[in-house]
Amino acid sequence: MKGKHQMTTETIRFQDEQKLRRNGDIIANQFDGETVMMDAELDSYFGMAAVGTRIWNELETETTFGGLIHRLLQQAGSSVDEARCRAETALFLTDLHEQGFLLVDGQLKVKSA
Repeated sequence: MKGKHQMTTETIRFQDEQKLRRNGDIIANQFDGETVMMDAELDSYFGMAAVGTRIWNELETETTFGGLIHRLLQQAGSSVDEARCRAETALFLTDLHEQGFLLVDGQLKVKSA
C-alpha cells in the first residue's frame, strides 16, 4: 500500500472463521488492474497493485479468512504455497484493518489520536 501511513509490523493472527468485510465508507476506484482508495475523513489515499486489488474485490461481501485464502489459492494455482499465501494475506489484511479499511468480525480498528 502507498500513502501517508506505513505498513504495520505486527500482524494480526487471523483465524479461519473470522469474518472479513471492507469498510463501506471508503471510496475506491480501479485503474488498469490497480485500486486507489481514499479515506475522505483522514484525507489519506492508498494504492494497491493487482493482488491487493484481487483481495479488495473479494472483500466486497463478507467472507471468512479461511474462505478468502481458499479462493486466493485456487486463483494462484501452484504458483504459491498455502503458508506463504496465509502469511502475506494476513500482513496485507492487518494493514487494511490498521488503516480503517477492513472490518474484522464486524469491528473497525479504533484509531488513536
